[in-house]
Amino acid sequence: MKKNLAILSTAFVALSAISFGIKDLKDSYNRIQKVLADETIENYYSSVNTTTDEGLFTKLRSVISSGYKSIGYSGLYSAYAKTDVREDGYIRDLYSNMTKYPTNSKQCGNYSDIGDCYNREHTIPQSWWGKGTSNQGCDIYIVYPSDGKINGMRSNWPFGETANGTRYALNGDPEGNRVGTSDDSSIVSGTVFEPFDDRKGDMARTYFYAATRWSGSSGWTGGEGGSVFGSGSDTLFNFKKSYLKLLLKWHALDPVDEFEINRTNEAQKLQGNRNPFIDHPSYVDLIWGGEYPSTGLNYEFTNGGAATVVNGHIVPGETVDPTGIALNKTVLNIIEDNSEALTATISPSNSSYKTVEWTSNDTSIATVSSTGVVTAVKEGSTYVTAKIAGYSPELKVTCAVNAIKKDDPTPPTPDPGGGGDEPTPEPPTPEPPTPSPTPYTNKGCLGDATTISILVSSLALSGIIILLIRKKKKE
Repeated sequence: MKKNLAILSTAFVALSAISFGIKDLKDSYNRIQKVLADETIENYYSSVNTTTDEGLFTKLRSVISSGYKSIGYSGLYSAYAKTDVREDGYIRDLYSNMTKYPTNSKQCGNYSDIGDCYNREHTIPQSWWGKGTSNQGCDIYIVYPSDGKINGMRSNWPFGETANGTRYALNGDPEGNRVGTSDDSSIVSGTVFEPFDDRKGDMARTYFYAATRWSGSSGWTGGEGGSVFGSGSDTLFNFKKSYLKLLLKWHALDPVDEFEINRTNEAQKLQGNRNPFIDHPSYVDLIWGGEYPSTGLNYEFTNGGAATVVNGHIVPGETVDPTGIALNKTVLNIIEDNSEALTATISPSNSSYKTVEWTSNDTSIATVSSTGVVTAVKEGSTYVTAKIAGYSPELKVTCAVNAIKKDDPTPPTPDPGGGGDEPTPEPPTPEPPTPSPTPYTNKGCLGDATTISILVSSLALSGIIILLIRKKKKE
């Protein structure tokens, strides 16, 4: 029997090691892939050894032109299925995070509303260079998938900022794009199109790539293009110096993210080149940063990011994520027609996100203002929620609100010695809303590697136990 137990224990240890070893193997594989990807990028730029602006610009043009192979305008849709897919499997729309376009359908086509279909957006309008779908007209680093309706509203307007412009977004979309008069005519005048903040850096790096890759970019001055590109004394490496102020700002305030890196990796497999300003954001500063003006630098995005300039070079401000939000009260008892202010505190104190959104679960019982002032409307119980605005994942906190009837007597103070009337009990505190269950994440038809391996271990162990029992019975 001891021999059988020894066999059983050895089998269990071996199977457990295999089970948990699979996960370690998977992690190791991912780390190796990351190292190989980094080495591939460094090898791609191994010939770039100059730090002078003109030399760097010329060398990068040579590097990203070598090996370039055109996908073709008709090949862009199939390419997007590899380069522009969100985690949920839908196409990543340039102008929205909420549209749901499958990779193999809903390509425009006709459209009447946002969300109908998507098409190919020339971030640098074709009319600026005389139209055409070859060369820059089918370069995947310049032509993105985007909602057809918003693409049409963008028209041929240059990118800019317009605080009072008309907003275009799906219902319920917290982001949004705007079309309107430029806020700063010293950068660009007239009508502009402003993408939402999360795409501004992407567009800046797209423009830096385009000016570097395509030697004719200095002549992209048709229509409104003359506000952006040029070749005169007021330009620097194909950009109007005035417009560089905007591009450098967007590049700094919306840094390179994981999606851009992955997109570049996939695009290289198809088109044969990379966007150097995604791989090495500092190249932007080395080529164009010296022309960034040293005054008027109180720039901010709505997400709280900021930028400063040191020795004529742009330096992105650090975005500090919030860790929590708290209220000064968890229960609020208010008599009808009376008000009381709640105070919300976001931590840490230097968080870049400082705006709080207030909502009431039942405004017929109690309302709450945009500054947290709660007003009792009629007798009943509800709750108000304070949420950090613009931050994902959501960080919020609730406060129970008991609206007390106006003619209710004030509860007497209880006698410290135990005598006197009993105090009137407080109305019941409503429970905060039950959080929604964590959505199921599909990890394949069988589950992830760890789950599968543990299941295999359990089945194998059960089989060994059954065999030992049968053997014991025969003895």
